[in-house]
Amino acid sequence: PFLNGVVEDLEKQGMAVESEGATAVFLDGYTNRDGTPLPMLIRKSDGGFNYATTDLAAIRHRVEMASEDGGERANRVLYVTDAGQS
Repeated sequence: PFLNGVVEDLEKQGMAVESEGATAVFLDGYTNRDGTPLPMLIRKSDGGFNYATTDLAAIRHRVEMASEDGGERANRVLYVTDAGQS
């Protein structure tokens, strides 16, 4: 339920759009080498989700949800990645 909620909220805010059958968010400054916008896919064309969507849902869970609902209400969340995820 969290993944669909993330996509629905981004669509309602006008941030997520359909792109080649998938649902994507285009972030300012996030471009291909040729300067064209690079999408962050949040729902694949087959309806599946990927790491970007699960990461967004995890942030929502940690920051927005009250503890009685299973959330954490974190004030700060740090994500550490390695070069393989850059």
